[in-house]
Amino acid sequence: MTLVGPYQKQPAACREYDPRFPDVARRLAEAIEARVPEAQVEHIGSTAVPGCAGKGVIDLQILYPPGTLDAVKEGLAELGLQPQVGRDPFPEDRPMREGTIEHDGAAYNIHAHVIAETDPEVERNRAFRDLLRSDSGVRDAYVLRKREILAGGSADSLDYSIEKGPFIRGALEENGVDVPPEIVIRRARPGDIPATLEIFNRLRPWRPAMTIEEYNQHFRELEGKRYEAWVADLNGQVVGDFDLFEARSFSQPETFILYGEVHEDFRNQGIGSRLHTAMEHQARAVGARRIYTEAVETMPEAIDFLEHRGWVRTGREDRPSRLTVADASLDGFTGVEERLRGEGIRITTLAEIGTEDEAFLHAVHEMEFRAEQDMPSSEPHALDPFELWLQRQLEGPGRSLETFWIALDGDRPVGVARLRRQSGGASGNSLTAVDPDYRGRGIARALKLKTIEWARWHHVRHIHTANDAENRRMLAINVSLGYQPLPADIEMVKDVTP
Repeated sequence: MTLVGPYQKQPAACREYDPRFPDVARRLAEAIEARVPEAQVEHIGSTAVPGCAGKGVIDLQILYPPGTLDAVKEGLAELGLQPQVGRDPFPEDRPMREGTIEHDGAAYNIHAHVIAETDPEVERNRAFRDLLRSDSGVRDAYVLRKREILAGGSADSLDYSIEKGPFIRGALEENGVDVPPEIVIRRARPGDIPATLEIFNRLRPWRPAMTIEEYNQHFRELEGKRYEAWVADLNGQVVGDFDLFEARSFSQPETFILYGEVHEDFRNQGIGSRLHTAMEHQARAVGARRIYTEAVETMPEAIDFLEHRGWVRTGREDRPSRLTVADASLDGFTGVEERLRGEGIRITTLAEIGTEDEAFLHAVHEMEFRAEQDMPSSEPHALDPFELWLQRQLEGPGRSLETFWIALDGDRPVGVARLRRQSGGASGNSLTAVDPDYRGRGIARALKLKTIEWARWHHVRHIHTANDAENRRMLAINVSLGYQPLPADIEMVKDVTP
């Protein structure tokens, strides 16, 4: 039977000091040093400070000389201490082991921090422990801060620890202890949005920058869906993030989409790995089974990063392109609308038709869905709820009824094209789609022509669009108009089935 049993995860709390803490720590230290003679064990944290309330976890720092890390980890495993689990575990070159020990009729959780004996962290841990022991004012303020955090609703142990960080840093700095920058992975807050958008936009500078209004619309459209947004925080600066959300456009509810990036000035420092570990933990927690993401083809290091972590290419590529409106080539497009009119098909806008006829709007909504069914995709499409679809057309940022064109055969909608205003004097082609029964008659060309004429009239400099690499019909139309290719997004998928 091992000394240490399985870790008993508990919600964050601020428990009164237990005078048995030092005896538990001493017992553990003696067992560890007997099993691993190379190691030196010290009791740190609140349980090492008489009278200091806290989580009640026995924190140990296990110091090892160069070249002995593997031996120390093996010895701890023999005693029953287990690798840390959770969304943001310590890396294996500075691991933490955990478990629970029975002592004097009570169970005590253990956090065993395995640290190189020359690491400056060792002295910081000692300094904070000794400061709490010697200065009751700091100790009382620390306990008060813990209780404020809990009163604010932090029940997760990791969130609780993150929230304590600024107090610990400030106390050490006030006492002359050098504290290096610290990365924490935490849930995103509303105030983080400008920073996360800056990182996202810098990753694809050839696209119009996403605005806060567009991000908020994206968030509103996912109401009722599972959504996880997290950031990497470096002393108050957001340097990386990920958004993981249930795919609205796919019919399988266990399918999720991931967007994630690290600020270019902070790459190759392990931040991406920590974000990815946290993402996988949250994905499993919310019931995800399959996750899709995209990597820009001009960043092979990002593709390597993902493949190293079990992602595989689906074979699909999203090919964005950009049209300089003033240079659009309209050869072969003029006269198409007149010919269609002679066939009984006319093109108008939703502004001209109005939004009072709900039956007509339902017909447009359903026609769009039919048209999307044979668009290349790795997953079956889901029909958006009508109310969400309509809200997006009427209220979405940059959208207008004047830039919603509809091709009609009598009263039947048979094609649509939509533009939305974007930042930097650009517009984005939200959708060009034609009813499958009406394809091959030039309707898509006529609709594209309408978007360009409107863009010229309203002094739009560029129109952006994107198509799957296998949507050859629409790609050919865009190429003939003069759209220029931009770096492609490589679709990748990861199975996270438990």
